[in-house]
Amino acid sequence: MRRIFWFVVVPLAACLALAVCAILAAGGFLALRGWPPAPAASEPDHPLSRIRPTVLTVTLSPGPGTLATPEATAPESPTGLPEATAALETPPTATAAPALPSETPPPLPTSAPTGAATSTPQPTPEPSATGAPSPLPSPTATATPSPSPTPSATPSPTATATPSPTSAPRGYLAFSSDRDGDLEVYVMGDDGSQVTRVTNSVGEDSRPAWLPPQDGMGRLAFESVRGGNYDLYAVDAAGGNLLRLTDSPADENDPCWLPGSNPRLVYATGRDGNWEIYVANPDGSGGVNVSNHEAEDFSPACSPDGGRIAFDSDRSGDYEIMVVNADGSGMTNLTRHPAWDVSPAWSPDGRRIAFSSDRDMNWEIYLMDADGSNLVRLTDDPADDDHPTWSPDGSRLAFVSWRTGNAEIWIMNLDGSGATNVTNHPAEDWDVVWGEW
Repeated sequence: MRRIFWFVVVPLAACLALAVCAILAAGGFLALRGWPPAPAASEPDHPLSRIRPTVLTVTLSPGPGTLATPEATAPESPTGLPEATAALETPPTATAAPALPSETPPPLPTSAPTGAATSTPQPTPEPSATGAPSPLPSPTATATPSPSPTPSATPSPTATATPSPTSAPRGYLAFSSDRDGDLEVYVMGDDGSQVTRVTNSVGEDSRPAWLPPQDGMGRLAFESVRGGNYDLYAVDAAGGNLLRLTDSPADENDPCWLPGSNPRLVYATGRDGNWEIYVANPDGSGGVNVSNHEAEDFSPACSPDGGRIAFDSDRSGDYEIMVVNADGSGMTNLTRHPAWDVSPAWSPDGRRIAFSSDRDMNWEIYLMDADGSNLVRLTDDPADDDHPTWSPDGSRLAFVSWRTGNAEIWIMNLDGSGATNVTNHPAEDWDVVWGEW
């Protein structure tokens, strides 16, 4: 038995011990090599933790601005996360790896293309942590789009602004006044505001009349003795661009403007030995006598249609309102009254004539149709009211009145109501004429 123990049992035990040691040694070796792997639930949630190492070789034809992508190498072990990360990092001198396929946004419109369009490298976005990454596409040269013309912006429809009342032509009153020592021509708003001196001469300037605007500025004709006798001049309503219209040894006064396709200047003159009505070119030249009577004819008023002239004349022994065609034909007496009727003024529509008369023992303002009918008295005051003029819209009349003891400019409605003093100055203000520009 002892022999069996030493020669059988002892060797078997030794072999068993050696086998156990071998197993333990193998287990220790495998543990040192990292086997078995840790459970998946304990892996860190890193964006690159799910990328399977892949051997990918990309070959690019060298070109301007293009670098070859280095060859990726397989990790030495299944757990080679550091090596895989290092393989995906971009070398310091290499161009960024191509981005994952994505939709390219359209280029923004520019005001104008400048120079050649160049491609700007864009940073590569990090790979998504969800889902398996798509295979990286082989880099290809991308054609640079030609700059397209800048689209023109289509203006949005806007509401048309309604012009304010101030955008329409404004009414102005021109008149003569001695408020600065001698007679000069002035302009003010038809509410009496913004009184402006237009002329400044040692000689008297008076009897203004509106001319057509020039370069957006109202313009006036007037009479002046600055040259030694009464002649006609033109000036801007602001006082500039003075122009002499007549130059005669005789006096010329009472200008008015005859509008129409053949505009002309009309005035009264004593060049024939008595006062007559003349029609001339706009510059004052080529005057023609259209009243042609031995009586005294004054105060011409031009019709708005340019076809007729009203004036006052003493050819019947007292002053009457006469009308004649612009060529001198069709002379007609409109008033036929033994009193004096003077200072006619046409309505803007040419249908009526306002004038002043002393037929009621003092001077008052009257209104009649252009044929002399439908006579209406507008004023009734112990003081004298004279020299009417129409507002541009035909709704009111301005006139000269001595109601305050001196000559002032007043405005009233067509029925004579609402008379208002718009000058309120101790000086004498007269020869008023209403216009606009």
